Amino acid sequence: MFELTYYGNALIARRIKESGDMNGDEINKTFIQGESGPKRFYKGTLNFVDVTRRIYVLWTTEILIGREPSCDICLPDKRVSRKHAIVNVGVDGARFCDLQSSNGSARNGEKVEGVIILNNGDILEIGGAFKLGAKVREKDDVVESLLISAGVEEYLLTQSEMLIGRDPARVDVAADDPEMEPVHAQIEFIYDTPIITSLVEAKPVMVDGHPTRSAGLRPFSILLIGNTKFTWRF
Repeated sequence: MFELTYYGNALIARRIKESGDMNGDEINKTFIQGESGPKRFYKGTLNFVDVTRRIYVLWTTEILIGREPSCDICLPDKRVSRKHAIVNVGVDGARFCDLQSSNGSARNGEKVEGVIILNNGDILEIGGAFKLGAKVREKDDVVESLLISAGVEEYLLTQSEMLIGRDPARVDVAADDPEMEPVHAQIEFIYDTPIITSLVEAKPVMVDGHPTRSAGLRPFSILLIGNTKFTWRF
């Protein structure tokens, strides 16, 4: 197995389980992607400052996973098919479909046949090469977002907003920060402009050093929510 690790501007697949068919030099040559990140539907990236973790915001309900660089989540391993799987998010569920890939997919160790409904906490195995985590956020039995984790890289599929707070069951991006409220802030897009809003009147968010209830974000804005610092890029 491999996990994705971000070094500078390069996304590298790091060995976490021996595959026996490639040496270290071959891995480095094969898996460095250069400027990483999805291109279609991309709205911005929320980066944790104190830990290596970044969340790409994709304003869509469907993404393609595969080996080709044009895929929304590119997994550069020869065991992953060029177009391996599709993930779709609807109000009634988040779905995963293997596209008759060569090496198949599994959910929680069970082979995927056809289309499956993803549950919160599912682990997807792609081609026997990568493990992806799935986090489904629902409100009133309606799916509002899906967060796919690939190591330190995470991909949020949403067409409403990104919620940030301390309660992982209620937000998309959770931080273990006692100064952060369970649901503290949201980032939404109004006419393609990212807007951050504090959802707790007594605790404004800090944007570039200034407390605010709501503010537009600029490239490289610095955010402080509770005691957790982020940067925003797009």
